[in-house]
Amino acid sequence: MRLSGSFVAPSLLALTGSAVAGPAVGHVYIHDVDSPSHTASAPAQTLSPQEARLVFAQRLGLSQYHSLKGAAEQTIQYINDFGGKQHALFGDDESSDDARQVMVFVEGVKDSDGTRISTLKLDKLSSFVLSNSPSADANSRLLEDFTLQSEHLSSSLRDHDSHSVPQQVSEILRAIPEDVETRTSNGRILAHIKNSANMEADKLSATIRQLADACASRFPLTLVVLPPTSGSVSKRASNAYGEYDVPKRSANAQRKRPEAILSESVNDFIESVEDTIASASELVSHVDAASPLRGILPACFASQAACESATNNCTGHGKCYKKYTDKDNNNRACYTCKCTPDVKQTKAGKKTTNYGGPACQKKDVVMPFWLFAGFAIAMSFTIAWAIGLLFSMGSEELPSVIGAGVSGPSARH
Repeated sequence: MRLSGSFVAPSLLALTGSAVAGPAVGHVYIHDVDSPSHTASAPAQTLSPQEARLVFAQRLGLSQYHSLKGAAEQTIQYINDFGGKQHALFGDDESSDDARQVMVFVEGVKDSDGTRISTLKLDKLSSFVLSNSPSADANSRLLEDFTLQSEHLSSSLRDHDSHSVPQQVSEILRAIPEDVETRTSNGRILAHIKNSANMEADKLSATIRQLADACASRFPLTLVVLPPTSGSVSKRASNAYGEYDVPKRSANAQRKRPEAILSESVNDFIESVEDTIASASELVSHVDAASPLRGILPACFASQAACESATNNCTGHGKCYKKYTDKDNNNRACYTCKCTPDVKQTKAGKKTTNYGGPACQKKDVVMPFWLFAGFAIAMSFTIAWAIGLLFSMGSEELPSVIGAGVSGPSARH
């Protein structure tokens, strides 16, 4: 079956109306490559968040982390109906195209009339209703856990680097101006459009149409359309999707925080970088060279601008220069300060002051130190000699003449 965006976009236009009172439900649209056309002869099935998670995991090939213990027979039937292509038992014959999956969560889409999917012109797609839509945080956490499971699965089984993500889908998501979290792992794209309520209906429909056309006959697509989060939904438990296994962090599979896709053009980015460099240069030129430097300065800096900024332009006693290039570290340059002596002309002659240190902030005090040390040593010897002289004078015997004059009277006979 070929997925066409012509009937997806009008349905999203109908969903962007004003909200009505009632339970918050989401709609899940499923497209599988080479799947037969779906006939909407019966109302769409309603699945709980836990059942929907099992379906999502089956479609992504991550079912081994989601136990079916205690699952009802109807839940197993949902997985068989909406889980997509059944994977091989050991997964050795899985091709690169089979590993590619596109799953997009769209938050903030309002259902104006509360009708079911059968009346939204999506009769050619498999679909179901998601009851009690979880909060945006719970959805983001689920996609993050899916990414971690995918990375852990690839590191424990085999290398999936050859399963590159669909480039066209990535470019479409990158062009969305709103807050979008996109995670890519081993051919799987998991996107979370958080603020679709701020997007115009035409732009949102055009984006979904482009995604539908990009995945028409190449990649399976799972589109989850969720209503705006109300106050009651935002206060729900964080495990709205139930409990499942999440692998621990490892060296080969690090759990990374999602990053919003930048929609800034290349020219704007270059201009912002140039403005930043200009402001940094202006700041360096106005730095007070006499201001003290805080902390321990590194021996090398990555660039001349970083060297001048961190060292206050070498505190006015030198200049930054490229000392060497480390060939063992991707030719990384080492910039440091080269100190210059300060020569002053006085009446007695020239007075030269040398500086050192990583920022030339240390004054050379070798001559004053030796003068002070020499004077201190000389005074110590002088004082010790004087004290020793006094002790030696007190220990000498009195002359014999002085001893006769002070002798006692002789006895009379």
